[in-house]
Amino acid sequence: MKYILTLTAICLVRFSFGQANSDLIYKSAVLKRGLYKNYQEFLHNAPSLTPDFIIIYLRIGKNDSTIIGASYKIKEDRKKTGRIWGFCDGKDVYIKYSLSLVTNQYWKMESLGPYPFFSYLEKNIVAMGPPLVAVATTAITASEPPQRIVRTLTPKGKTQAPSYQRLKKWLAQEPDLLAAFNKDGYKYSSKQDPNNSDPAYTKSFPERMQAIRVYLFKLNQRLVEKGQ
Repeated sequence: MKYILTLTAICLVRFSFGQANSDLIYKSAVLKRGLYKNYQEFLHNAPSLTPDFIIIYLRIGKNDSTIIGASYKIKEDRKKTGRIWGFCDGKDVYIKYSLSLVTNQYWKMESLGPYPFFSYLEKNIVAMGPPLVAVATTAITASEPPQRIVRTLTPKGKTQAPSYQRLKKWLAQEPDLLAAFNKDGYKYSSKQDPNNSDPAYTKSFPERMQAIRVYLFKLNQRLVEKGQ
């Protein structure tokens, strides 16, 4: 009898675990349109607010029509929604992230796997040197296109930078991806201080961001296919 009860308990735990994870957004065939009040609503594909709203999409630039972000506007102006964590248009998910408290911008999730990530745009304006040189430097950097920067979501719904150490830890689940990542210009330089934990990158910043996006996307794709 004791053995039967123990076996039953184990089966119930496994069943409950499977049920708890079966509704994760990256395992859903259809994304539900609506507004997320918090991370848990996003994670379980369950927006609690479904008002009629229109979406204003943000594209990378004049020469790149790729949609990278969006904002929304509820048609019923008097309806209050409170603080919104993110929203879904029925096809893609957009989450709020900003370095400024006054910006109301939502960025498009590029992958909804176990390691979800998005990219945001940031202007890197620099003023260096004497006054006249600083003015010139500011003008030059201000005219350059904004940088596309990658951030990932933590299991608690916070955002974080995909540091070198984090990437290696995540990619270790797929040894061939980790090996390719290390070979693809992310090895430590032989001249680098071995006590320094930061890698000596051999690629430009945009190239590194693109590589991170590619490897994270491949990792998520594989883990989802394996049922994780």
